[in-house]
Order: sequence, then C-alpha cells, then structure tokens
Amino acid sequence: MRVYGGQFLKTHSYWYDYLAKHPKAGRPNHQGIPEGPSRGHWDNEYARSVGVPAAYDYGPERIAWLCTLATYWAGDHGTLRKLNVTLRRFNLQGDLTTLAGHVTSKAEVDGKSVVRAEISATDQRGIVTAAGEVEIELPRKTDGEKPR
Repeated sequence: MRVYGGQFLKTHSYWYDYLAKHPKAGRPNHQGIPEGPSRGHWDNEYARSVGVPAAYDYGPERIAWLCTLATYWAGDHGTLRKLNVTLRRFNLQGDLTTLAGHVTSKAEVDGKSVVRAEISATDQRGIVTAAGEVEIELPRKTDGEKPR
C-alpha cells in the first residue's frame, strides 16, 4: 500500500519552519515567496522549467477517480477486492479525462462471484494517462432472491 502526500505540502509557519531547516526546499516564485516542488500543479512556468508543458494534476486523484468508477459499477452490494493503477502520463490543467473499463474475466473464488476488469483514464488526445485492473466481488442472486 502506498500513501500519497508530500513533505513540501506545508502552509504558513509550518512551511517557514521547514525552510529554516531545509533552505533549498523552496524556490522563490515571481513574487519572491519560496514554494516547494508541488507548485508545478498550479504554475505553468515552473512546470515548463521541469520539462512538463503546463501545470498538471495531482496524479493520485486519477487513481481515486478510477476507484470510484469501479465501485459505482459494482453497486451498493458489490465489494472492491483489489485495485492496481499505474500513472503513465501527466494530465495537464484543462485536459479532458475519460474513464473506461471492460471485464476481462469472471470466476467463482471461494464460493463468491469475482469479476476482473481493466480500467483506464484517457485524455482528449487519446493518450492513456493511467491504467490498471480491479477485482470486484459481486452479489449472487438465485431464483427470485434479492441480492445480498
């Protein structure tokens, strides 16, 4: 399991206390205020200085979008068993992201109905910016019985 966030996502006096201990952690912006590397998410000029054409999204947010895609598809009675997503490219600010998925297998595992699917996030240029797979346990229904 990976946890996302960053040591540079500090505000106010916490940021200045951090800079006092690590003075090279921040680079002054156009107003002379030191900001950390996270500024590539909102500052086009800084993003270009590190090789990205424009400000970009926070990648783990796309992982959350794909998780939401899977759990909405599974419904209230389905259970997300596994989620594995790889971020492949930046989403630039203003990009349109389309999510998709398709079932790759269905199986009975330990008496439970389990579906595996490939999922992806694609930008308006047709570039897959995130992709992965999910495993979802779906409820079973027998002879008019309501799903559990």
